[in-house]
Amino acid sequence: MPRTKKNAAGPAPPAPVPDTDSAEDARAPPPDTDSAQDALARIPGSVVGKLVAFSVLLLVVPLLAYFASLRLVFGGSTTPAAITAAVSANLVLAAYVYVAWTEESAGAPKRKTE
Repeated sequence: MPRTKKNAAGPAPPAPVPDTDSAEDARAPPPDTDSAQDALARIPGSVVGKLVAFSVLLLVVPLLAYFASLRLVFGGSTTPAAITAAVSANLVLAAYVYVAWTEESAGAPKRKTE
């Protein structure tokens, strides 16, 4: 069986990488930070307050539920206490979604039905 000759040149060289720092990119204006600050300024304080309050609740309620149920209800059994903490965290999240949903629909203009 005759042997075939291997390519003496070897594999092809890799393609050149395009230059990403082109002159066109250098002319791009910097991002508009004023519009980002304006957007943050338009967020009502009540929205931020509710977000902070529910964030604290999301930290505190599951911990309290875990340790209270561990000592008072389940007598040291950690698995049911952990399930209680997970359920309480989901309840806090559901409450936040409900509050956000009702707040959004209360501020939205009502449609006229003809």
